[in-house]
Amino acid sequence: MSLQCEWRNASCCPDINHCAHPLDALGGYRIQNGEPYGVELSLLASVVLGGSSIPRAIRLQKPVPILLSILATYGLYTFGDAFRRTL
Repeated sequence: MSLQCEWRNASCCPDINHCAHPLDALGGYRIQNGEPYGVELSLLASVVLGGSSIPRAIRLQKPVPILLSILATYGLYTFGDAFRRTL
């Protein structure tokens, strides 16, 4: 019982950024192989990454969240433009 409570209070709980990396990898794989929904998955990964890192970058003013925010903004622009072209 104590291990479960310690895990809940620990800072090692999964971060939302951990969801963005597999989505981005899968999207890149699908784009590379010409499979459908690759751009959409990468756009979703950029939205998830931006949604979690941009507020953190504003609040903390530290280099890693700022770089992740820049990366997410670049992904939103790139994959958003590619998605717009498919419409």
